[in-house]
Amino acid sequence: MDVFFMKEDTYNFLLFENYHLATHHLYDLFMIARMIQSQGLKVAVFDVFHEIEEDVQDGIPIIHWQSIRTIPDDSWLLRKHSKWETAFKSIQLLIQTHCYFKEVVAFIRDKADAFYCGSYHKGISTELFLLQKPCYYWGLRSERLTFTWHKLFPSPFDGLHVLLQRRRFLRNQFQRLFVSNPIILEEHIRIGVPRSRMVIREERVVEKMTDANLSMMDAEVSFLVIGQLRKEKQVPITVSAFRQANIPGSTLKLIGRSQNDYEDTIESVISNDKRIVRVNEYLDYKDFFRYFSKSHFVLFADQQGQSCITNGTMMEALIHHRPVICPDFNPYSFYIDKYGIGLKYKAGDVKSYAAALKEAARLGAWHFQSAINTFLLTLDFNIVARQFATELNLKNG
Repeated sequence: MDVFFMKEDTYNFLLFENYHLATHHLYDLFMIARMIQSQGLKVAVFDVFHEIEEDVQDGIPIIHWQSIRTIPDDSWLLRKHSKWETAFKSIQLLIQTHCYFKEVVAFIRDKADAFYCGSYHKGISTELFLLQKPCYYWGLRSERLTFTWHKLFPSPFDGLHVLLQRRRFLRNQFQRLFVSNPIILEEHIRIGVPRSRMVIREERVVEKMTDANLSMMDAEVSFLVIGQLRKEKQVPITVSAFRQANIPGSTLKLIGRSQNDYEDTIESVISNDKRIVRVNEYLDYKDFFRYFSKSHFVLFADQQGQSCITNGTMMEALIHHRPVICPDFNPYSFYIDKYGIGLKYKAGDVKSYAAALKEAARLGAWHFQSAINTFLLTLDFNIVARQFATELNLKNG
């Protein structure tokens, strides 16, 4: 059990996000910080990459610092490269990250009793795994802790780093994970992560219960796909199902920035269909609110991966009271079966998908509101914060 005693010059919990490109994770970072702070703990956010201007944000103090090393250059990941360029730049980034986080660890080691270090991913520095204090990471998917031969390509050095990560993480009992649901928890147990080193916490919480704003919905039924659109989102399947459903007056909205050359695929399948709206741009939170509020249903056609993944977009849809239409695998099946917050279809089956769209249009978004309200009660900020602190065994000394 972990009991954290506050010293005069330290914090109970220091939080930061190690995944530099995941700027949207900063929202979750401050949410976690505020939940812990609400339970009477002394909390701060560490400005690890010198990108937070404020000294206090959302009521959370920000710790700034002067680093000697330069911030690792990960901007190349946003562009397409040859296999050789990818291999070289991967090695370069891992070396830069190792050197940078060696300095980070030296700076933060004595500043808190426990740490939240952000997402667990293949590029994370193993320097963090050497800390001898409780350190938590977001375990988005168990696949990130497993080694397969395909991870040696295109960069063998990159693939072997996954093995080193796993070894150091599992050997240090102070290294822990947050996981979003029981399915992801069980997957991590099966690959060797002790249950005692994991805490279940949904990726989103509800700070203030709002009404469904059903009056803001489009006059005719509209379906929304939102977020970063990449190959794994299988946009063509959604477009095909929408066309096959052929619901009079309906609209399909494909909203969010596409990845690399996937936009060509999206534009090709749309093929000037006036019922399909395409907006290819980066979205901030007010954009999500606007699109969720106008749409009737939020759609998912994700390709099933090697492991179950957390889905923040699904949670955001439900927080905005919009029912979801999803493939019949976890985590979607788990939430739909347990709470009835949407409809399922057979993954990859366009006919089944189209039938689900028709059924959704027949029932209407209001049909699911009672189920969504019941589910949202489980995400109440105060309830989640108290349970979170209990599972972390946080105590203010």
